[in-house]
Amino acid sequence: MSIEILTRINPKVSNMESIGISTAGGLTSADVSAACAGINKKGELMLLAKICGVRGVQEPLFYRMYNDACKLAVKGNWRAGKRGLDRIRSVLQLAIYESITQMICPTCRGTKFNPRNPTKTCSGCDGKGIWRMTDADKYRTVGISQQSWNKTWKWRFNDMLILLEKYEYSAKRKVLNRLK
Repeated sequence: MSIEILTRINPKVSNMESIGISTAGGLTSADVSAACAGINKKGELMLLAKICGVRGVQEPLFYRMYNDACKLAVKGNWRAGKRGLDRIRSVLQLAIYESITQMICPTCRGTKFNPRNPTKTCSGCDGKGIWRMTDADKYRTVGISQQSWNKTWKWRFNDMLILLEKYEYSAKRKVLNRLK
């Protein structure tokens, strides 16, 4: 998405001339509303969280995604015993949290470069500027062993992240196509 369109969609920006975008003949709130009409609710929640910074979308997104996570489990033939459903819930909540939470890397403070050597990328965030949880943080959060995480749940977690990214991408694509 281009910065111009993101800025036009973001309700936090009221005067677009201040950022170098002319509003003469530009988008109105009705245009943006019409562009968002009919997009998948899961994708809409992802866009609200990631682009507009709306808080409180984790719970509604979880309830909408839980059925999809269970379908993934059936499709992937995941063995889900008594604790399996609880773990699916925990891993889904973790995937949603990681997907919509964009924490600035404490090492480089979002610059993407090593503070001691600006010619090298930051090792804390791999040059992304955004901090992500380590695998150890993830398996402790879910409440499982490292072995179980690495053998089974890490891949399931990644499948859930991919599903979230697909909903976000689909929603972005629809909105962009309608705003062109």
